[in-house]
Amino acid sequence: MKGKKRLEQIKRGLEKTLSGMKSGEEGKYEIRYEPITEYNHDAIGARVYVTNRDSPAYQFLLVDKSNPNASYPVMHVFWSDIVRPIPEHMEKYFYGSATEPNLRKAIDSLTKNKVQAERKRRVEHLEETLLLILILSGLFFLSFNITGKTIADLSTKTSSFFGAGLLIVGLVAGFFWFKGRKR
Repeated sequence: MKGKKRLEQIKRGLEKTLSGMKSGEEGKYEIRYEPITEYNHDAIGARVYVTNRDSPAYQFLLVDKSNPNASYPVMHVFWSDIVRPIPEHMEKYFYGSATEPNLRKAIDSLTKNKVQAERKRRVEHLEETLLLILILSGLFFLSFNITGKTIADLSTKTSSFFGAGLLIVGLVAGFFWFKGRKR
């Protein structure tokens, strides 16, 4: 890999900045880098391809240690940044206090994604429970031998009507729920 020594130097600088942020989140994250062929350019708000002049280019990511698939881009480094030594007065822009806002934004985004994932898991669990209740209560009302006339003195016809209705609603809801989960 071209410029590995310089990339490791930038990575160490970012890790030093991360550990000095005093946010209580430092031990939960790590810095990684990977080669890129395109990136989001925040100033123009578009995806930009890396040109031959800038190639190879790398992206530094803040990665959640508890979920290695969860990452957030912190910085992009191009070949010109790797081969030229950075003057001391510019180092803060590469991995000093100037990168702190990007690291904070990355931590906030990863934390927010964790909360959203937990909320989504809870909603799915609630949906599963409601579907099970609908289907079981439908089966319960359909089986006249179990309920008899003990439930509000309902006739067989009324009990079967409620049971069929609940069962149909449960099965239709289950169909749409399974169809939505496949996406």
